[in-house]
Amino acid sequence: AGSAMRYVAGGAIDVSAPAGAAAPDTAAIGELGASLTLQGPSVSLDTTVALPTGVLRLLADGDISLGEGAQIDLSGRAVQFYDITKYSWGCAATLTSTNGSIAQAAGSRIDVSAAHEDAGSLTLDARAGTATLAGALLGAGGGAGFDNGKFDLTTRAISDADFAALNARLNDAAFFGARGFVVKQGDLNVGEGVRARQVSIATDAGRLTVNGTIDASGATPGSIRLNASGDLTLAAGAVLDTHATTLVADSYGAPIDASNRAKISLGSTGGTVRLEPGATLD
Repeated sequence: AGSAMRYVAGGAIDVSAPAGAAAPDTAAIGELGASLTLQGPSVSLDTTVALPTGVLRLLADGDISLGEGAQIDLSGRAVQFYDITKYSWGCAATLTSTNGSIAQAAGSRIDVSAAHEDAGSLTLDARAGTATLAGALLGAGGGAGFDNGKFDLTTRAISDADFAALNARLNDAAFFGARGFVVKQGDLNVGEGVRARQVSIATDAGRLTVNGTIDASGATPGSIRLNASGDLTLAAGAVLDTHATTLVADSYGAPIDASNRAKISLGSTGGTVRLEPGATLD
């Protein structure tokens, strides 16, 4: 296992590369399994962090910013054992701001991908602020039989347009393993573009309306959980798709009930769950 490092500061943490220093080639770094935690009133990261199959945690009371030079590589690696090649998985990045916002600059990159293995996860918690991802994201898994990346976001509020744009970026980055969204304040209207094997969307103080398709289908059944404090509405064009394209069977060829069961959960703590004519659950 790699090393575990944790830095806690009473003042702002600002990590950057020395002026004029060339960015390292992270693909050449092969040591696996290290973890790094930076915790302070605010955290600014503007340099390369290479933790193959490792864990990065940025924890702040205020803002967390990833500068143009923030190249975060937590991806898997090919490991040679004499004449055999094995592969490690992508691991986890967690950014948590208690009372501030999270921002990624356009030149930054977060990589939790893996070849021939499961991809990792990206978790953002800005429950009192906002989270803005302007840089590159990589979350592809190793193909058939392996999971793509998982993404979780908790935010104070997000506009419908920003939600759609975020999901378009997650689609481009292949975060199809799981997506979870918690919106602490305000309503949310979900259109097209939400696609993952497991999808969870919650509005803690507002209404939730689905107008488009949430796609959790795949080779095996998916799951969709939708919860709102106010009304939860599936509009006429809404589609919740969790169907499977293959049947999971045991060694005798008999279907395995638990492995072939898709899940859709709809809930409202203080409003009404409405399924408009034309809404589809598959």
